[in-house]
Formats: sequence, C-alpha cells, structure tokens
Amino acid sequence: MAVAGACPGTVMVQIGTGLPYSGVVFAGGVTGCLAYIILEPVLSQHLLPIWTLNCQKQCLSKWSGISRWKIAVPLAFSLAAIVVTLEVFLPYDIDYPYSECHGYSECYRYTAGNSTQSTNELVGPIPVYLAPTWPPYWTGIGIGLLQIPLVIVMQDTIGSSSAWIASIANVVYLIAPSLAKKSNYLMRSKDGMGNYWQVIYLASAIIGAMLSDLSSNTLTNPKPPIDGFNNPVRSFFGGFLILFGARLAGGCTSGHGVSGFGLLYTSSVIAVAFMFSGGIFTAFAIDSFSYGGSFFRVP
Repeated sequence: MAVAGACPGTVMVQIGTGLPYSGVVFAGGVTGCLAYIILEPVLSQHLLPIWTLNCQKQCLSKWSGISRWKIAVPLAFSLAAIVVTLEVFLPYDIDYPYSECHGYSECYRYTAGNSTQSTNELVGPIPVYLAPTWPPYWTGIGIGLLQIPLVIVMQDTIGSSSAWIASIANVVYLIAPSLAKKSNYLMRSKDGMGNYWQVIYLASAIIGAMLSDLSSNTLTNPKPPIDGFNNPVRSFFGGFLILFGARLAGGCTSGHGVSGFGLLYTSSVIAVAFMFSGGIFTAFAIDSFSYGGSFFRVP
C-alpha cells in the first residue's frame, strides 16, 4: 500500500474520483490476482496449509486464554485515544487544499476550488456530507456500522480483495470456460451471492465516489497525483503487490484490518501488525530513496 498509495478497496474510490494513475494501480492489481491464481495450486500445497493450521480464524482470546471483553474493551479505548491524539496534533484536512472543517459538523469550501490560489475565500458553513473531504472518524464509524447489515443479511463481514477474484473468475469463464474449469480456486470464486456481494460493494464504491465528487462540486477539479505517486511503474508494481499479498494473506486491509481485527482473529492481528510495520518501513525507505533512484523518484 505504501508503494501503490491504495488498498484493494480504496483504489476503486480513486477510480471513481478520476485520480491519476488509479487505473494503472488497478491494472497491476488484476495482474497480481492472475499471478496468484496461477500459483495457487503450489501455494495451497506447500505454504497455505501451515498458515491455516496455525493462525486462521483462531480468536486471540482463545489463543491467549484471556477473556474476549478484557482484550476488546481496552483495545477499543486505546485506538480511540490514538485517533483523538492524531486529530488534535495532525488534523485530517491539514494537507487538503479544497476545504476546511472546524469541529464535528461545520465545514467551509474555497470559492476558487484550491486554497493556494490568490483570488480565494472560504464560503459556508456547509454540511459535512457536502464537503470535499469527510472527517475520517465519522467515515470510520460508518464502515464499522456497515458490519451489522452484512452479518444479518449475508452472514459475512467486510472485505474487498475477494471481489477481484470473483470478477476475474467470471471474465475468464466467459472467455475461456475450459481454462477456468482447470482451476478449482477460480470455480469456487465464480458463483454465489457470497462471492457477488463484494463485487457489488466495490462497484458501489466507484459510484459513491463519483456522487461524492458531484455533491461537493469537485468532480471537474484538476486532481494531481497523490504526492509522490506519479510514477506509472511504481503504481503498477504497487497494485500487483497489494492484490497478490492480499490473496496470499487471505484478506486485505478491509478483511483483516476492519473485520478480522475487530473479531480478534489471531491471523488478522498478526496481519495488521505486519501491514503497519511493513508500511512504515516501506514509507521511510521510499522517502530515503525518492531522490536517488529512478523507480521511486518523483519527476
């Protein structure tokens, strides 16, 4: 994610808003999925059984012998304290040039569309849902609450990367059914609402991102690449890594980070720990080599 600037779910949001190079990340992700599909028989035979035996869907409370509530409640308060601290010292909209938000519900929009322009002023207040950026604590709560209807209706939890495999499985089956039938992994991912709902979820993310841009009058605003993410080779390679890695780990930042971590699955806690530590290390490495190597260099 530190290389691509996205995860399997947020790249769809970036596509919906027309962010430069999001299509390149998407192409890299598709390639990563195809690579995993090809290698899956070997991986499932030699690597995945060990992972499944030791970690998969085993609750941290069962592994540690500590009550679930004794882990979940202090962890929730600790994470909330981190969010509050970050918001106090590093407000979420500090680097965003199109609007300013104050408090929990009052936002203002720049008339010229960009705070760096000289002929500009703030107008408002406007509702938060019409602001170019929404407070991440509210959107985070919304994503968490989305688990409730998913569990009730689909008996499932939030995830994104499986939708990629389900989509590719159906495309491959449509183009070359005999080839698709050679892969048990593809055929398991092809049919059923258990596979389709994530596809609908990610397609809705694209539509939702476009509607959000429309409601905040930023759809036609020029969107420069995310700082540092304007190298197509890096974007493609990053897309490859996030999807190949997500399928190898059995989940992405949504599946492991939101759902599995919330359920205190041991595998998800381990995965999230390595996601953050790997992301921090990679970000520092990129920052160190940005001006010294062509792969990470910002033109």
